[in-house]
Amino acid sequence: MVARSRPLFDEDHEAYRASVRRFLVEAVVPHLDAWRIAGRVPDDVLAAAGDQGFLGTAAPEELGGGGVDDLRFTAVLVEETAAVGATGLALTFAMHAGVCLPLLLEHADAAQQASWVPALASGQAIGTVAGASAPIAAELLDAVLHVDAVIDGVTAGVLAGLVLTPVVVDGDVRVLLLPTDEDLVSRRHVVDSLAARDAGQADLVIAGVVDAACLVPGADDAVGQVMRDLDLWSAVLGVAAARAVLDLTLDYVRERKVFGRPLAEFENTRHVLAEIAAGIESAQLFVDTALEHRAAGTLTAAEAAVARLGAGSIHDRSVDQGMQLHGGYGYMREYPISHAFADARYLRNQGSLPGALDAVAAGLGI
Repeated sequence: MVARSRPLFDEDHEAYRASVRRFLVEAVVPHLDAWRIAGRVPDDVLAAAGDQGFLGTAAPEELGGGGVDDLRFTAVLVEETAAVGATGLALTFAMHAGVCLPLLLEHADAAQQASWVPALASGQAIGTVAGASAPIAAELLDAVLHVDAVIDGVTAGVLAGLVLTPVVVDGDVRVLLLPTDEDLVSRRHVVDSLAARDAGQADLVIAGVVDAACLVPGADDAVGQVMRDLDLWSAVLGVAAARAVLDLTLDYVRERKVFGRPLAEFENTRHVLAEIAAGIESAQLFVDTALEHRAAGTLTAAEAAVARLGAGSIHDRSVDQGMQLHGGYGYMREYPISHAFADARYLRNQGSLPGALDAVAAGLGI
């Protein structure tokens, strides 16, 4: 890969990156194939990530977090998890620490924060997002919400103790903090998914009543933040996954020989991979800028959407060319490129792609 520095990160972030890498090498990499077969990551792995302080860096110390309001640490966690091919786990981390916790810290009231932030920061509960592209209907009667809906294919749906889901209440779209109590939510585990098989995907069947106190205060701001942050973290993960695919493809073409020569020595191979590398570096620059703007509170929906679309495009090209260069081996499960190829399509559908395009169009004034 093209060697360059990323001004986004400093020595503290790189020290944190080394800690995350050690955790992944010891606790994730040896077990990833088994988790793909099982269709989920074990709860104790997520609890261990919480014990290491990886899940709640931004949460205040009084609520059990690290007290460091710096989303670059979450970016490191997501990037390094994607680098080892654990796309589903990386997406779970992004939903939990990149979308759910910031929403609670920036919009939830004190009671909601006290109920959920300590559990999320410690890994005792995992947060995820469901139904972002199609808010469900909820009827408000006597201070309780009556909900009856099915949300398919929720990332970390098997693992989650808290689900952020947009709901339509009296004509307004609000964010609901949905606890996954057994008397309210039943889960249908998606075991043999084509992609992100370690993500603990599940269909959620919601039927019952929820206290209206579970609605996040405000409407447009909270919903807009969820959608914007979904785009941002899709972008972060997309570029990181593209880089991981390039790295494993480079390893393959250096070892694979054709007509007695390493595949990497052929001009077409070199040019194809150089083009992919250039695209990754370009997308990375924009994503890093978007992260800086999010940290400064100036990230717009249009900017997050552009980051997501650009990252998704280079991710798709990376897996397409990686699969092509692997030849027939690319279609065999024991080669990581086969999982990466499927994961790319799954990531493309996270959040709302039409919503991202609408955000860019709005930025154009159309």
